[in-house]
Amino acid sequence: MAVRQFLNGYLWRISALGQGITPLLRGDMIRWPVCHGAGVARRHATSRAIVPPVEVSMKDRPEFSRPLAVRRIGANGTEITVEATEAECRAVAARLRLPQIDMLRCRYHLREQGRGVVEAQGALAARFMQTCVVSLESFEDMIAGSFVVRFVPAEHFVESDLPDMDAVDEIPYEGQDIDLGEAVVEQFALELDPYPHAPDIDLPPGLVMDEDSAEDPLVRDEGAQRPHPFAALSRWNGGKA
Repeated sequence: MAVRQFLNGYLWRISALGQGITPLLRGDMIRWPVCHGAGVARRHATSRAIVPPVEVSMKDRPEFSRPLAVRRIGANGTEITVEATEAECRAVAARLRLPQIDMLRCRYHLREQGRGVVEAQGALAARFMQTCVVSLESFEDMIAGSFVVRFVPAEHFVESDLPDMDAVDEIPYEGQDIDLGEAVVEQFALELDPYPHAPDIDLPPGLVMDEDSAEDPLVRDEGAQRPHPFAALSRWNGGKA
């Protein structure tokens, strides 16, 4: 739940790039060097499935939607792979303001926990283009990692006033279906680097907050004076690794 609450703020920070952003810690996902042909294994057993795109009204569906009926999961759980089509990749890229997404895929292990609650363990893989905040040129990037979320019927969902960043993210849903595609997009958005930069370019000192600074109560204090993160860019002429 806490991560979902953070998502809204994170997306705002992405959309506000160039207008003012507070320093953020980097995500926990692994950023691999680009290697064409790498990806998540496809199904190889009868217990696995690949969810195809669904035909619904564009105004009623997210950019990448893969609804799944909870009753299909079964008592022993199931594994399902979802992958965005080229058109969906373009739509998600526009939503997240990325130049391009070449691949967005997730392999799920789903387990029903009773009362309509579904735990989803996901293995996310994405290959996409980013815009360097220093050179303003596009470069290719790749993310691969795992996450856990919990789908909860809307009538049982309770949003806490005190976010717990260590708690499993809970996603409310209506009806009998959960949307595995939209969950992938939200997780992907969370893991995007707020200060993307090409591999051969160094960020100026002070632009990204380190863990020690994040734990400093003076830094966390909203009333404390903080240097504007883009002030470092304005004073910096650029650099190569």
